Amino acid sequence: MATKKTTTKRKTATKKTAAKKTAPKKATVKKTVRKTTKAVATRKKAAKKTTRKVAKKVTRKTTAAKKAVRKSPTMKKARRTAKKTEKTIFDMYNTDKMEDMAKQIWLAGLGAYSQSFEDLQSRVEEINEKGQKRFDTLVAKGAKVQAKVEKKAEARRDSVEDKIVSLKDRLSSNYLENLSEKIALVSDKLDDLSRNIKKRA
Repeated sequence: MATKKTTTKRKTATKKTAAKKTAPKKATVKKTVRKTTKAVATRKKAAKKTTRKVAKKVTRKTTAAKKAVRKSPTMKKARRTAKKTEKTIFDMYNTDKMEDMAKQIWLAGLGAYSQSFEDLQSRVEEINEKGQKRFDTLVAKGAKVQAKVEKKAEARRDSVEDKIVSLKDRLSSNYLENLSEKIALVSDKLDDLSRNIKKRA
């Protein structure tokens, strides 16, 4: 028993010493992580500052270049030539020419309208002709069908009338004979019943 206790004490002692050895390593790792994160953050800030400075310099240079281009003699010449060409274009198209051009535009519009109206009218006429032809063919087909239906109806009417006549003939001769026989039988039976009743009474 004593040996077991000593071995367990040794094991716990070795564990404690191992934990003490690893504890300083963990602390140093945490410190180095903190230092590196701080260094990264400071580098980011420095990079932002430098990009802002560079952007300001670039905008200053571009605005200065734009001003220089505006003030340059070539730009002034370009503006002058643009104004001259504008005046010459306006002089070329004075009011008389503008009126003539407006009339031509108006006449071209009327011509386009009349052309489209004629095209539309010809199409409508074509459609009407085709429609009339189709209508005529349908009327002819309808007349043929009507004639067939009337023939069939007349044939059926004749056959039905023949059947009715034959039924009337059968009923008139046979039915009346049978009726008179039945009436005679019924009257005989009534006579017999009345005699029987009188006898019993």
